[in-house]
Amino acid sequence: MFMRRTEVEAYRVCGEDANVFKKYSMNEGVNISAKYTSTTKIGHFYNNDELIGYCAALSTFANCRGLDYSDISILVYDECVPESRNKRPLRDEGYLMLNALETINRNRIVDGEEELILILLSNAIDLGNPFLAQMGFTEILSQMIFKERRSYTNKERGLHIEKYEDLEISKAKSKGMVYKLGEGTGFNERALSGKFVDNDLSVVQKSVDTRQYIPFITMGEVTIWMHKSNDTYWVSSKRVQAKYNFKAADMETARLFILPRYRLHVAYKAVKYDSLQTRAVLEQMIHYVSV
Repeated sequence: MFMRRTEVEAYRVCGEDANVFKKYSMNEGVNISAKYTSTTKIGHFYNNDELIGYCAALSTFANCRGLDYSDISILVYDECVPESRNKRPLRDEGYLMLNALETINRNRIVDGEEELILILLSNAIDLGNPFLAQMGFTEILSQMIFKERRSYTNKERGLHIEKYEDLEISKAKSKGMVYKLGEGTGFNERALSGKFVDNDLSVVQKSVDTRQYIPFITMGEVTIWMHKSNDTYWVSSKRVQAKYNFKAADMETARLFILPRYRLHVAYKAVKYDSLQTRAVLEQMIHYVSV
């Protein structure tokens, strides 16, 4: 199965004139066609008349629960991190993916069958993306950057991450007209470098002397600490009793209370975080979008 974030993207992937296998078909001398059905929210890929795969959107896959996908062995989720933070967010995107995996994988391990393989593909755009944070990848990727590691494996989670940088294909593409035109705009670094150029890792400060701070606000498991003398913030993933304590039911009140203050502090570069994952969680809770 080939998966994209939204139904519009999945529909375009299956377009008759521009399906994702168009150039592959031309190069390999095959005839891979695609058809998307709006009623079922599922696309199908055919090699001549033989069904070889499916296409779906993560945003609508919940409508496909209860169906049998036992013939799927690999799920490829393409562009799992959108190229812009202004793209329409999906609520609980990480859990949507886990539910999709459960729907497709079913009882394979119980039946002694090979389990589904998940492949996530993305440009290195935004470490604080909610999907990466909810899947527990943000902290891992942050540590990979700090330690200059290109790969990471966790056998217990069945997880392997490859961070591709300075590839030969990127060097070749950099000589093309698109990247000549994009020189100096920041586009080339985002598209070719394989580095999370949109994220300022200088905002990460794992610990502070909390004697110099006041616990200002708690929301969920996040605490915003305010410096006693210079009005800077430090955001921690550890919940403590604060001046203002908001429960889950009060989240909208908390958002209205903190968002203007937070936006101003971010603009003046007066916020530090114990991790980028903490930043992602906080900004998702208060619906903060950078401008």
